[in-house]
Amino acid sequence: MSGTMTPVSEGERVMTDGAAADEAAADRGIERDYSAALAVAIVVGLALAFSARAGASVLLGAVAVVQALLAFSWLAGTGMPGRKGALIIGAFAAAGADVA
Repeated sequence: MSGTMTPVSEGERVMTDGAAADEAAADRGIERDYSAALAVAIVVGLALAFSARAGASVLLGAVAVVQALLAFSWLAGTGMPGRKGALIIGAFAAAGADVA
């Protein structure tokens, strides 16, 4: 086996699909509840819909806010190192995409 194929840790790591992960979480007594995520998606969707009816510039601002919230929540939720730099790069990338 090559050096790049060796495991990083000594613990058992099993990659599973979503259904198997849900079943494994249920076996450990962990329940997944997506009602908060559903509520946030509905509120954000309604905000974007109402901003689209208000005008193009309002919609542009609303999309920029949603992009910023998504980037922040993703970086905070995953706990990756380098969060501050990634947030800055993401903000500039989103601004560049909105301008283009």
